[in-house]
Amino acid sequence: MSQPTSTQLTVSDMHCASCVASVEKALNTVPGVESAEVNFATQTATVYGKALSDALVQAVIDAGYQARLVPKPQAQSQLFNIEGMHCAGCVASVEKAIQSVAGVEQANVNFANQQAEVSGQFDKAAVVEAVKQAGFSAQPLRRVRHKSTSFAIRGMHCAGCVASVEKAIQGVAGVEQASVNFANQQAEVSGQFDTAAVVEAVKQAGYEAQVLQSRSAAQPASDQNAHWRKESHLAFKRSALAVLLGVPLMVGEWLGWFPKANEPYFFQVWLTIAIVCLGILQYSGRRYYVGAWKQLWHGRANMDTLVALGTAAAWAYSMVVVFIPNIIPGKPAHLYFESALIILAFLNIGSALEAREKPPMPYPNLYNYSLLRPGC
Repeated sequence: MSQPTSTQLTVSDMHCASCVASVEKALNTVPGVESAEVNFATQTATVYGKALSDALVQAVIDAGYQARLVPKPQAQSQLFNIEGMHCAGCVASVEKAIQSVAGVEQANVNFANQQAEVSGQFDKAAVVEAVKQAGFSAQPLRRVRHKSTSFAIRGMHCAGCVASVEKAIQGVAGVEQASVNFANQQAEVSGQFDTAAVVEAVKQAGYEAQVLQSRSAAQPASDQNAHWRKESHLAFKRSALAVLLGVPLMVGEWLGWFPKANEPYFFQVWLTIAIVCLGILQYSGRRYYVGAWKQLWHGRANMDTLVALGTAAAWAYSMVVVFIPNIIPGKPAHLYFESALIILAFLNIGSALEAREKPPMPYPNLYNYSLLRPGC
């Protein structure tokens, strides 16, 4: 059962036991008062019940004394972790035990998350002991500072990458929430966690992460913006190199510039083209092949996997045709070296334009408060 509502007054001008009796009698006449206790030593009165505070003060004044309402201390709200609950009956037992503690105004026990929220003015140790006496265990969850940290993420190319990074970050101890933004290639992580652990988790997932420190608005030329300018420039170069060989190959095959199967110099010409093409694939498509390998290593697939499979298959099949021209009986086999190059050219030009349009982003370092378990 919860404690009855109490109101405390300071009473002055009391000089003897008769004064104490007079004040108690005056207070007990107020409607709603269940009992009144007057302490001569401390010159205070504690009134139990639902009487109006103004009525209590006026009753003391009418009795010939001075009275002033003592403001109630602000009620606290505290979460407790409860262990040992197995059913609704356990919940009721814990609530009853907590509500019996002096100063507890309200107790709500949640069976799903095994926690209790207690409001009022109470001793935490008394709540823990009451729960223990009821046959369970309780531990207060401390209120700690809750931080939000921004990370720059590199290596994401699609929604699958975003999901992989979020999953990796959320697996770090102490992380409460992780939101990854593909547009600005950043992650906002909230909770009590080790930033180095987040960086390592992202790395293990096949990407790169860097903590973004708080910066002033007077520093628009940030490292992140410099990174995007560099990426845009490199992507344009990769695209240009792929176009440099891909377009002549495509046009040359249309116009019959290159020898066909069983024609003189077929093997020598196309083997040379294959080797040059392989070098360009390595330069223009390296980010996709590395990304695909990392995803394969972690048992996942994303856009990098699709690009790597498509371009590698085009080059590998063409190499088979170079060595075995009649692999398809009765029909001259086609070579697809230019297809692999044109695919990478378009992808890189798209990446360059995307990186060029990345907006300058502020790097806030926000803090607020939340409830966490000890040690999180």
